[in-house]
Amino acid sequence: MRDEGDAAHGRPNSGQHTSTDADLRHMEQEFVHDVYNAIAPHFSSTRFAIWPKVLITHLPCFVVQP
Repeated sequence: MRDEGDAAHGRPNSGQHTSTDADLRHMEQEFVHDVYNAIAPHFSSTRFAIWPKVLITHLPCFVVQP
């Protein structure tokens, strides 16, 4: 797998993907958790009402019920 992100960040492209677990955790924090935390307050404030009724008439056989 090519590491095309290196060239975009000013590092030479080695042609190899060399991400470590720490790199992946950092990427998850930056691009998932930080983005979620930045948009969550606005998203939450725009959800002013619950859905009136959601009727489930059929559940697939693979759904686990409590």
